Amino acid sequence: FLVLAAARLAAGCTTVLVPTDNGTVIARTMELGIPFMPSELEKVYIHSRNTSVATLRGSLPPSKFGFVAIQFNPAGNFTLPLGTTEGINEAGLTVSLQTHTLAVYEPANLSKPTAIGDLTAAEYLLGCCATVDEAADALAALNVVPTPLIGKSAIGSIHLSVQDSSGASRVLEYVDGALRVYDNTDVGVLTNDPSYEWQVGNLNQYAAYPTSHSEARFALKVKSRGPFTSFAVASDGGETSTPVDPSHGTHTRFLPGGYTPPDRFVKMFLLKQTAVAHAPPRTIDDGIALATGLTNVVHIPRGAIAGPGLLEYTNWAVLKVPSARLFFYRTYENMQWKKLDLTKLDFSGATKYAPLALYEAGMGVREVSPSPTPL
Repeated sequence: FLVLAAARLAAGCTTVLVPTDNGTVIARTMELGIPFMPSELEKVYIHSRNTSVATLRGSLPPSKFGFVAIQFNPAGNFTLPLGTTEGINEAGLTVSLQTHTLAVYEPANLSKPTAIGDLTAAEYLLGCCATVDEAADALAALNVVPTPLIGKSAIGSIHLSVQDSSGASRVLEYVDGALRVYDNTDVGVLTNDPSYEWQVGNLNQYAAYPTSHSEARFALKVKSRGPFTSFAVASDGGETSTPVDPSHGTHTRFLPGGYTPPDRFVKMFLLKQTAVAHAPPRTIDDGIALATGLTNVVHIPRGAIAGPGLLEYTNWAVLKVPSARLFFYRTYENMQWKKLDLTKLDFSGATKYAPLALYEAGMGVREVSPSPTPL
């Protein structure tokens, strides 16, 4: 708890959806400011069906679906259900829990028979829902309140990014004490504060950003007498066009360059839209390649963000392919993607899976020894 409480000033995440002809690829980064520690604060857990979710009041039926999730493991030998931050289930539903400090949850509402802490929401939805609309309805039926002993004293309040195998996406967000559900299928991006509605409105400030191809030449001519050394002037002292060619990537000068949530939201949306317009990803592999590239754009090096509390950096990132039931993860220490195929896992409960270490030493560098070929 003390480690989580110290992380309250370092909490950022980015989710971006990449559509392909064969399904959506979802990329998500985690920047919670979790330090390197031998106890491994997080692990990858494989949950079978028919498991129970901890509640604050009332009870919930056992889970219908098995799922894979990243969860906090502060003591090194047990899992706190309240620590579920990321996951995908066997039906293809994916949930990313992201910080949203401006969230205002419901007050205690005894008319709803069951109450859960906000940090339990991801685990609950992964276990009970197959579609984004089912997830929205399931959460609306519960009294969601700040998690006891955590609340706003730790990672802060949250909102959720939810997708399913159809490619649909929703943002589930608590504003002014009530649940709001936004269709995020087309925008396909979520970061942190301010709220989703503000972030989408802010995109209007970038309406002139060229996401489709256009020639950027000018008809301006310059006559000169030399000699000159400027590359913009014809070497023979004659007539030249200026500029001769637009600089590569000139349009990206309008992108915000910071790591703030509004900067990341705008940058992810515009880069994704531009990439999809110019080179639409056709296959899942195409989508994974583009999603990886987009994730790299918002990767935060450790120490690059200065401030009080723990250092905010990209602890880990995941890729999810709901249509194929695939889950990939990598960490700051090792950037090689690791893949879990949910179709090959036994969620019946007959097989017990040990938690998978999330963090590993080394950067995944492999030495190559080519065979020499005589010339």
